[in-house]
Amino acid sequence: MKRILHYVGSMDYGGMEAVIMSLYRNIDRSEWQFDFAVHGNNRGYYEEEIEKLGGKVFRFPMMRNNPRLYKRLWNQFWQKHKEEYYGFQMHTNSLANIVALKASKKYGVPVRAIYAHSSYADKGRYQIIHDIIHKWNRKHITKYANVKFACSELAAKWLYGVTDLQQNSVILMNNGIDYHRFRYNEGARTYIRAQLALEEKFILCQVGHMLPVKNHIFTISLLKQLPDNIVCIFLGDGTLRGQLLKKVYEEGLQNKVFFLGMKPNVEDYLSASDAFIMPSRYEGMPLAVVEAQVSGLPCFVSANITRMAQISDMVNYYEISDAREWVDGIKRQSIKKQHNRNTVNLDNKFDVKVTAKEYIERISIV
Repeated sequence: MKRILHYVGSMDYGGMEAVIMSLYRNIDRSEWQFDFAVHGNNRGYYEEEIEKLGGKVFRFPMMRNNPRLYKRLWNQFWQKHKEEYYGFQMHTNSLANIVALKASKKYGVPVRAIYAHSSYADKGRYQIIHDIIHKWNRKHITKYANVKFACSELAAKWLYGVTDLQQNSVILMNNGIDYHRFRYNEGARTYIRAQLALEEKFILCQVGHMLPVKNHIFTISLLKQLPDNIVCIFLGDGTLRGQLLKKVYEEGLQNKVFFLGMKPNVEDYLSASDAFIMPSRYEGMPLAVVEAQVSGLPCFVSANITRMAQISDMVNYYEISDAREWVDGIKRQSIKKQHNRNTVNLDNKFDVKVTAKEYIERISIV
């Protein structure tokens, strides 16, 4: 059996983590096994499932708290475990910290992979320092990584600084989801709408962590301009939740905005919804848009989102600067007769059965 150690921030509920878990569930675990290096002491949402599937979870501190200790711990880890691993894979949106990757090369781990998951890294007041280190490291990244994945061309350009993927040996790897799981479910729709007492409403759904990049505040501003029969459910949580709640109360939108938190059954809430919205400032390859299309939902998304996410004719791309276009589009959709949501013609390029097979083929280089 070949083991791969996946390097992540945490294995809590989120888009990137869901991608990794979809792969994990669909590989042949008699031949391959995933372990995880996480940061911090909090037990993540997926850790119980990882352990049931035979994986191990190793905990590391945040590098910023003590860089010297962090480097020492990774050297000690690989010195002890180097013979156990066929591969090491970093899942990241930044090359500012490649300590673990360098250590994996030092101790002879055969496959050293990076997976670019986003088209930007927002570091706030540390942005300038971050970008200097990030750009320096990407000039030298081929010294340490011998497999480079990206979820989109935008993500590849940001992380690796390249536009010609083939010439620079960057593998464009579609993130995978279980299409069957996200198919429209009439029973779930009826149950969730009744539970929320929104049977007669046109429901928008936004899925994602409550962080500035996801631009929830824009969605709230749109709802102020939309008719009373149009409401929005937010699935996810994050540091901006309190600020967003305050904004909703200030605008008097308590009956139009519903914060439902993180849900393990996102697919049921997609079935309950009538349209999907994602006004993100940037994204790598947002699987939430793909999941919404598989559920048969019309999607209203930011023009900043890669066209790779489009697997149907259900996606409408709008500029964030033009709120009126969003409002008009959503209004038009709200008065349309609902189509048969299980008859939407879909490209299967994100079907995890396809992507898991491709991932194993790509990672098998030695």
